[in-house]
Amino acid sequence: MHRKTIVNSIVVILTFLIAFYGKQILSEYYTISISSDYLKISYYYLWWMLPTALITGLLFGFKNIFYNIGIQKGFIIGLLFSIITVLPMLISSAIIGHIGEDLNMFSLIHHTLFAGFMEEYLLRAFLFGILFRRL
Repeated sequence: MHRKTIVNSIVVILTFLIAFYGKQILSEYYTISISSDYLKISYYYLWWMLPTALITGLLFGFKNIFYNIGIQKGFIIGLLFSIITVLPMLISSAIIGHIGEDLNMFSLIHHTLFAGFMEEYLLRAFLFGILFRRL
């Protein structure tokens, strides 16, 4: 294994750790008060997007960043694929589950669509995608 590959792998893993734990570590030393729910969710997910996109661009070029992360086929294709693959779970949850009284559109989108997309982006696209496809 080349030295450059090892260094790049370490950079990717450290970037993942910063993206995943950085907000939590920072909050122990500095409190950021955000009143809007939409700004809170943006701040939360920007911790995942910015470091990973920046490092991917710096390592492999910003021109092909979507290809390097593995999302070159577009958001719609990924969304349709994810809906099809989770359809059995959705149907079973609809049959045996219950809906809480505090459900609202913001909560639904935050805890389903954004959470799933961001987890796939951070883990599958960035961490595993870069380590196994590019390095």
